[in-house]
Amino acid sequence: MSCALCSEAKPLQQSHLIPEFLYKPLYDPKHRLLETLVKVDTSGRPIREHGIKQKGYREPLLCSSCEGKLGRWEAYAAAVFPRDAVTSPNAFPDCIRLRGLDYKPLKLFLLSLIWRCGAGSGPFSTTDLGPHQERLRGMLLAEAAGTPLTYPCVVMAVTVPGKHFRGLVVPPRRARVEGHHIWTLIGGGYVFSYYISSHPPPATLNEVILSADGDMTIVFQDIAGIPHVHDGIKSVFALRKPK
Repeated sequence: MSCALCSEAKPLQQSHLIPEFLYKPLYDPKHRLLETLVKVDTSGRPIREHGIKQKGYREPLLCSSCEGKLGRWEAYAAAVFPRDAVTSPNAFPDCIRLRGLDYKPLKLFLLSLIWRCGAGSGPFSTTDLGPHQERLRGMLLAEAAGTPLTYPCVVMAVTVPGKHFRGLVVPPRRARVEGHHIWTLIGGGYVFSYYISSHPPPATLNEVILSADGDMTIVFQDIAGIPHVHDGIKSVFALRKPK
């Protein structure tokens, strides 16, 4: 089989589609998490099936070289996103303001996150990015991060009154807002909302997205006020910590 990124015929790794550091809040002391599959029966009623897993969803996707490339970007991102956004030293009442970030690896991480979901199958197979999938692959292969408004990603920290809510991983869901296709996924207590469109995204996004100077604002948002989160929770696949 060929690597989804470099297209070379090489042995494939068991690749996470959502990086391991975004699963960490879900593990219990035995390193287990609870998978919930939501299916629909013949009468249209949802049926939930639960199962315990030792790792987040993985599938044969990348060769070892490409896995290592994405792994470097993941390692940088894991150091950027606070484990607890609300108590972070960079936190304000309504957001976190991060400064002095390294634009290229963080932007490539963000691009790789949505690209992997589009490249995957199984529970993530509903992520159809159309022609943008190949464009993203080319950018990642060339390590070309693009400009801040190239597939910009708005990041929010999910809260439940006064606390950072970190106990859910949900694959991307698509919405259409003011003519833009927005793909939103949830992991590690953060919502990643991508503008995947052929026409320019709103310039107002510059106020919060990762800038070329390495500034980024992560807004706090109560879970009840994020429609994309509610849509995501209704997805066919979700992960949370066992009780």
